[in-house]
Amino acid sequence: MIKNLLFFLFQMILFTILLTINYFVDQHVSSPYDSGDLFGIGEMLLLFIPLALIAEKVYKRFTKIRFFHKLLLSIPALAAAVLITGFALGQVQFA
Repeated sequence: MIKNLLFFLFQMILFTILLTINYFVDQHVSSPYDSGDLFGIGEMLLLFIPLALIAEKVYKRFTKIRFFHKLLLSIPALAAAVLITGFALGQVQFA
């Protein structure tokens, strides 16, 4: 049970980081692509590669959780990450 909670929290943090990086990089990368866009894509890769390496190490702890349970935990983690990112960036507001 505690491993499921830790997996959920890890997924939520990972999704929040990925959404935040995508939000800021997406503002600078647009079609038609030029050298500035390539620089933005390079920055994004420099941020994603260490994140992927860390995620790979952490995911080894969760090998005993079944794939179906991981999938069921990842969906609400993504929804929570979207809300957290939206509130943090001011994109989601209460009326």
